[in-house]
Amino acid sequence: MGAVLGAIASALSDLKALKPLIAVFYLANLAAGLTLAWPLLLVLDDFAGHSLEGARLAQGVDFDFLVELIHYNPAALSILLGLLLPVSIAYWLLSLFLSGGALSLFVNGTGFGAAFFWGSAARQFRRLLLLSFFMVPLLAGLLFSLLLAQVLFLLLMGPDASQPAQFWWLGLLLALLAAGLALIRLVFDYARIEAVRGEASLGRCFGNGLRFVLQRPGWAIGSAAILSLLSLAVLALGKVLSAWLSAPLPLAAAGLIAVQQAVILARTVLRLTRLGSQAHLAKRMREPVSGDA
Repeated sequence: MGAVLGAIASALSDLKALKPLIAVFYLANLAAGLTLAWPLLLVLDDFAGHSLEGARLAQGVDFDFLVELIHYNPAALSILLGLLLPVSIAYWLLSLFLSGGALSLFVNGTGFGAAFFWGSAARQFRRLLLLSFFMVPLLAGLLFSLLLAQVLFLLLMGPDASQPAQFWWLGLLLALLAAGLALIRLVFDYARIEAVRGEASLGRCFGNGLRFVLQRPGWAIGSAAILSLLSLAVLALGKVLSAWLSAPLPLAAAGLIAVQQAVILARTVLRLTRLGSQAHLAKRMREPVSGDA
C-alpha cells in the first residue's frame, strides 16, 4: 500500500508542474459534455417549455422525469439513443488521443510543452488504437465465462428457479461483469504505458500489461480503487451541494454552475492522477514480486 500511496503522491506532485495539461483535459471534458447536452437541452426545452415541468426540471432530472419525457415525447428516446453511441465512441477516441500525450509527459518526467504534448499524442494514437484490439480476446473470454456460468445455473436450478435465486444470480453476474471489465481496463492501462515507453511490439506491450496486473494486483487494483472512491466521493459531495443550491437562494444558479464545474475539474485531476500513478508504478513493472505487492 505504501508504493500505491507514494505513486499517487508523486503523480499529484507532477501535476503541479503540468497545470496546462489539467486545462486541456478539463476543456475536452467540457466540450464533450456540451456536445451531448445541447441536443438534450433542445428536447427538454420542447417538453418543459414554460409549463410547470420547467420548475420540476430546475430541481434536477430524476428517473420519473425521464419516464414522463419519453412518454410524452417518444422521439426523445430515439434522439438520446442515437446520441449515446457516437458521442461515447468519439469521447473514447479523444480520451485515447489525449492519454498518449499525457502519459508521454509522465513517463519522460518533463514539464508541459505544447509541441511535445500534441506531437506525442498524435504519434502514439495509432499504436494505442491498435493496442486496444488486443483486449478483444479478454473481453470475449469474459463474456463466454459469464455465458457458461448462466448455462450451468440453468442446468442446476432449472428454468423455474425462484425469483430471489434469479435476482441474486443476476446481481452476481453483473458484479462479475463489472469486475472483469475493470480488470481488462487495468491491463490496457499498463499495456499502453509500455507502448508509450517505446516497446516496439504491441503484443509484448499487452503481455507486459497483463503480467503486471497478475503479478502486482495490489498495486494495480489499489491505486485504481483509491482514486475511483475519491471520484465517487466528489460526485456525492457535488450532488449534496447541488441539492442545497437548488433551493430558492440568492445567486443559487451561479453557485450551482460553480459546483458543477468544480466537480468536473476535481474529477479531471483525479483522472490525470490515475494516469500519473500508473506511470510511476509501471516503472517497476519488471521488478520481482515482493512483500509490498
